[in-house]
Amino acid sequence: MENRPPGKYTQLEMILAEEKAFAKFAAMRLANDDAISIPRIYFDMVAGDFPAAAVLDEILFWTLPNKKTGRTALRVRKDGILWLAVARAEWWERKRLTERQADRGIERLIELGLVEKSLHRYNGHAQMHLRVCGRQFFSLYGEALQKGYLEGLEDENPVRELADLYAMMGMSDSPNGDTDSPNGDTDSPNGETINIPQTSPNQPPESSLTPEEHFYLEKFVNAFGKFNDTHEADAILALFKAYGKTKMLEIFDWAFKKEIHLTNRSSLVDSIQTAAERWSGRKETKHDKRNTRRASTKPTPEVSEDDIQHALANLQRQSAGV
Repeated sequence: MENRPPGKYTQLEMILAEEKAFAKFAAMRLANDDAISIPRIYFDMVAGDFPAAAVLDEILFWTLPNKKTGRTALRVRKDGILWLAVARAEWWERKRLTERQADRGIERLIELGLVEKSLHRYNGHAQMHLRVCGRQFFSLYGEALQKGYLEGLEDENPVRELADLYAMMGMSDSPNGDTDSPNGDTDSPNGETINIPQTSPNQPPESSLTPEEHFYLEKFVNAFGKFNDTHEADAILALFKAYGKTKMLEIFDWAFKKEIHLTNRSSLVDSIQTAAERWSGRKETKHDKRNTRRASTKPTPEVSEDDIQHALANLQRQSAGV
């Protein structure tokens, strides 16, 4: 191809030049591969939600054992459990997710029971920690596998391996089996037994809780970690009933920012209750002041029907005199 200034090539010459350029680009990509690769089945497990699938893939990347060492890459252990500590700002570098996209993906995974989150101190400050809930993950993985990946497959190894996974987790042979449920009586809403406290003779079974009460307990667990005992759970439910959802979520946000659960966990529920009582007291005081000002205002005299008729008659007489 003769040397010509840019823009002077024929269309065919430009296409041939592009083919050579793409061949060179392919070699560059092989030398520096930084692709974001997510298994298709993860998308199927979360109904095509890209942020949720990307977050799930990232947590599993660190959770699954290394092929060479056979060890997980997770190193943060809290309460005997391994977690992945991730700052919101890190999700762009990890998966090209904005903070809002990552938040939405995490919440979706929590709704599905696939992921649990908890706040712990990390490198001197509070940071969100995440972990995959194994029972629910294998349940949804098995459902997705059987729906779209086993049809026409002659090799029975995937089926046997899936059954082995279920057996290891104490689950039934089928994702929809009757002997296990991600939301069974022995599991928390996240498919694990480490969040909501176990029931006692003085506490109704968890299955008797309303969806709204489950929501309240989940909000506490997601913000502050697991309950210390059933009394804390009862106290939180009582506070929501007394002060309402909106105000209690505001108080949760206040307590979270104060990091009370990190500095003095034993007094967390007491601090939340005190804050609710003080807020209620301030509200009642302002309300009482408004009522006092209204009461001190000179009331407008009531006007009877006779007064109105008398005034109209006077106006008519005055008009007739004019």
